[in-house]
Amino acid sequence: MNQPFVKFLIRKDFFLFRGPILAYSLAAIASLIVASGNRVEMFYLGSILILTVLISLGIHIAFGMILEERTRKTLPFVLSMPVTPSQYLIAKLLASLALFLIPWTIVLGGMWIAVLSQPTLPNGVAPFFTVVLLELLAATSVLIAFALLTESMAWTIAIMVTNNIFINLYLPWLGRFESVQSANKSELIQWPTVLLAFTLVEAVVILLAFAAVLTLQRFKRNYIQ
Repeated sequence: MNQPFVKFLIRKDFFLFRGPILAYSLAAIASLIVASGNRVEMFYLGSILILTVLISLGIHIAFGMILEERTRKTLPFVLSMPVTPSQYLIAKLLASLALFLIPWTIVLGGMWIAVLSQPTLPNGVAPFFTVVLLELLAATSVLIAFALLTESMAWTIAIMVTNNIFINLYLPWLGRFESVQSANKSELIQWPTVLLAFTLVEAVVILLAFAAVLTLQRFKRNYIQ
């Protein structure tokens, strides 16, 4: 593998996406500040803003960083350099994941601080929101994988819409389990079996999404159309 050039492609994406990723990171921090208010209503408002920021970021990465190279006809130029299509996909995969994880990690740490520092919120809410954030990471992984493998605007939009519908069904469904409801009301940090099971499923989805990119890209016959 031409590792120096793969690193160059990753640095290139970081450089080109530095403005948006800074904006999303600042938006995530602002949402965390809202969520850190002394009222429960502020926490849930901040949580909605956080979900909006992360969902928007995943969409921006898929369309603005992956599909845009094809629509702007810059992909043939990139592939004319000393890099194979497989190395190009690996670079895109690593860059996309790393860029999403910057605000995502800020949110994860900030949410734990917000929950544990607020006397009006039970500490048991923290694991619930951790699982929700992992679901967003899994959904974004699937979106990125489809964008890389299909390079299709239509397919990527279809996955984006499916993800948005799923998250709206997922949140109330997860919250209906009695063990989750009990844990959310507790002052102790608890991980019910249901949350652990969902965490495992989400981790598997993330691994499968990226394994699919690394495996199925071998069967792509044409990268330049």
